[in-house]
Amino acid sequence: MRASEINRLHKIFDDGGITLGGVVSDINGLSAHDMVTGLIDGKPINELLDMARGRLKLKREDLQAALDGDLTARHKFVLKHIHAHIDILDRDLAELDAYLLGAMAPYQWAHRLLQTIPGID
Repeated sequence: MRASEINRLHKIFDDGGITLGGVVSDINGLSAHDMVTGLIDGKPINELLDMARGRLKLKREDLQAALDGDLTARHKFVLKHIHAHIDILDRDLAELDAYLLGAMAPYQWAHRLLQTIPGID
């Protein structure tokens, strides 16, 4: 479901002329997440560029071209809801992961043993 929502996010961006997914490796990474929020909020491109972290800072020109699109109010409305749903799914997945890791605690010995099998690790 999360992957489907991310694909929808890409589709709306493509429709609005935003090609951020072509520059960032993960549209839901820290920098891209902040940029998506900034795009939804209507922030200017120079503020969006300042949100780049790490190696993404070196791609400033590519980012500027990727962020130069025309998002309508309809695009922003849909993006806001898709983005919020992705955040909810991320929280749910983190909660599920924590539960599963906790439930696996008594079986850590078996998990470590399984990790030694080629192709399983």
